[in-house]
Amino acid sequence: MFTSQPATQPEFSAITSLNAPNLKEVAVLHDDYDQPVRNIAFSPDSTTLVASTLDSISLWHVEKHKQLGRAKISALHLAYSPDGDTLALAGREINFLDARTGKTRLKMKGHRDGTTAIGFSPDNNLFASGGMDGMVTIGSLATRRRVAVFEHQSQVRGLAFSPDNQTLATIAWGDPQSPRALYLWNIRTQKKITEIKCQTEKNLVFSADGRYLAVDGLILDTHTLNERYDFKERMVAFSPDNSLAATCRSDFNSIGIWNMHTGEQISLLKGHTRGIWSVAFSPDGKWLASSSGKMDTRAMLKGTEQAADSDNSVRLWGVELQETRPLRSMTTGRLQSLPGKTKVLKQL
Repeated sequence: MFTSQPATQPEFSAITSLNAPNLKEVAVLHDDYDQPVRNIAFSPDSTTLVASTLDSISLWHVEKHKQLGRAKISALHLAYSPDGDTLALAGREINFLDARTGKTRLKMKGHRDGTTAIGFSPDNNLFASGGMDGMVTIGSLATRRRVAVFEHQSQVRGLAFSPDNQTLATIAWGDPQSPRALYLWNIRTQKKITEIKCQTEKNLVFSADGRYLAVDGLILDTHTLNERYDFKERMVAFSPDNSLAATCRSDFNSIGIWNMHTGEQISLLKGHTRGIWSVAFSPDGKWLASSSGKMDTRAMLKGTEQAADSDNSVRLWGVELQETRPLRSMTTGRLQSLPGKTKVLKQL
């Protein structure tokens, strides 16, 4: 009797501006969280994805689409250390977990009235946190001592280290009477470089080459601080090769993929049925992850689980690598290949 062969797993290529129109949904990692999934992040080696709701986190093996673990813990914001050794969670406290075992290594007192943003410097030397008290604190990971404090006139909503470890970007705003601004700080001198008025932005991210700073959907040139593009979104993730930006909003259920060289939208990803809170490219460039959800206020009042169509989910997107099919040229008779997976062709 013939036995069936196990189905081979498809291979995926790095996502680029050339193949981004072929992005498709690869997997729904989970779609029945009891709250919106607000934050996601890939581990630096791209093998693991962490997702958080307001009171829980879950870890996923990316290629196997398998849940590695889940824990009840407050997680308003999260960040991996660049060496992949530590996962930091901001909630009622700031927890530093062993990224491999999930065990708590260190707990820090959070900011008064809440910690809103955390991040590691790219060189893995510093850790920053900001909060509703208007303070940003930077500490040394080696000495566990405070090295800088930046004070704002209103609540800190977001922060990001520049790729060269020299600058910290922060956003602060509060009630309508509070000043709303983007700040750039020199970490070494602890001096404010500049202040730019803004609206209600809170998401900050530098492109990997340091050329751009995304302030929600507004893309600034870091050399001139002039506007380069305005994608009119609330969340931006840059691809590792700096050629693409993925954007989303918590009140829309699609993901925009933009060419960073032209500013044009080249793809619109649909699959979520509720607003999308977060998008992230994997460091190896092969995956795009997204998370969504909508808080059901009626369910909250009743103390019951949310409606079935809430789509509190995490999804994975990729570009499948196609096998090369050899073709014989009509003019030369020599073997050629179609675009796709490269193969070495033996001379015939």
